[in-house]
Amino acid sequence: MLPAPVPCRCPHPEYGPGAGDGGGPSEGPSWAGVPPAEEGRSEYEGSHSSSQQSQQSQQWSEARWRGGTTGEEPEMANVAVVGLGIMGRGMAENLLKHGHTVTVWNRGAERARELAESGAVVAGSPAEAAARAEVVFEVTADDASSRQVWQGPDGILAGAREDAVLIASATLSVAWVRELAALCERRGSAFFDIPLTGGAAAAKAGTLVLLAGGDAGRLPALRPVFDAVAREVKHFGPAGAGTRFKLVLNALQAVHLAGFGEALRLAQAVGLDPRQVGTALLDRPGGVVTQLAWDNYLNPPEPVNFSAEWAHKDLAYAARMAQDAGEVRHPLLDGALSLFADALAEGRGKEDWSTVNPAAPEAAR
Repeated sequence: MLPAPVPCRCPHPEYGPGAGDGGGPSEGPSWAGVPPAEEGRSEYEGSHSSSQQSQQSQQWSEARWRGGTTGEEPEMANVAVVGLGIMGRGMAENLLKHGHTVTVWNRGAERARELAESGAVVAGSPAEAAARAEVVFEVTADDASSRQVWQGPDGILAGAREDAVLIASATLSVAWVRELAALCERRGSAFFDIPLTGGAAAAKAGTLVLLAGGDAGRLPALRPVFDAVAREVKHFGPAGAGTRFKLVLNALQAVHLAGFGEALRLAQAVGLDPRQVGTALLDRPGGVVTQLAWDNYLNPPEPVNFSAEWAHKDLAYAARMAQDAGEVRHPLLDGALSLFADALAEGRGKEDWSTVNPAAPEAAR
């Protein structure tokens, strides 16, 4: 049996509603929106379509999770992680801890070399990393960096096996994910968009929440891999649905964060004690983002949890998604986007996204 993930109860900007509580130890991630197991199958196999990709996935499932109902240990997988920022590095470390063979690539070679000391294989290109892998995670920063690692002669698509499962775990635009899904489909490879939520703390602890879009019937085959990095898998629909939810989630969290800052400014303007107000707001409206905003008001995070520039990027993608859907009125989203645009214009893009809110005076800390 794989070690139980360590529950993480630290508030973090990338936690979705209810995700701030690790929920106690478990034997693996819970599965929201994934079809129940069929009669006579391992509890982790799920159901499969009759397509060639689903048959490949079923074969992979049977080979990798034979012990689903017998208590046997699953065989380990060959996994590639392309992009070793905060999230990708944490995922690679936990995959190694759980016994998987991990190949890594990063634009800056130093991070890859550090993981080599823990047993990772360092690839010379995304294509080389993908060529070794049954499962490929791409965890880069934005559309531009994602396109660079997927496309071209050194990209993931050039090197990946046809039967590999290809996963985009960066927070990307809906348009690029749609294009990427089509590219994977044309080459006959299974594709999922699975953005991550939980932030740096959960990436390090192996308690991420995975926001999946793609064929739900293929997800259970990936359980031995997901066990290493996540405490929950939420399935939202076909490819692209995970990304759409992640953009909705981050838009709401940014609005909440900025709203908390505005509430504190108003409280101070009318003569209220900000510490008393902040403590009361933890009760109502409460929630993970309120706790985060209050903690960051008292103690600006160092290092940053989530930078203002990446928050601005996600909000811009969310605004584009809304416009493409014909949702012409989104004043709260536009207001939050404007706040972060101002932060970038003032040179605060590398600061934590809580930079859009006031910081407590020393006397209040």
